Amino acid sequence: MFDDYSGSIQLFFVVLMELILISWIFGIDNLATLMEARTGEKMPAFVKIFIKYVIPAFIFVVFILAWINEFSA
Repeated sequence: MFDDYSGSIQLFFVVLMELILISWIFGIDNLATLMEARTGEKMPAFVKIFIKYVIPAFIFVVFILAWINEFSA
């Protein structure tokens, strides 16, 4: 049961949409400004790059592979 529902296509889709919403629509710079105002710490540049480009690309690839795996049987 855990294998079938823990890494399902729906979960990957939700994670991908959250990443797109936070990094592209709301803006990673807005998030960094809010974080600095609340905590006093600056978001490193490599974290911004990872959140905006690397992690969505990785999740998209995993989403496509999960889609292929789901319907190949």
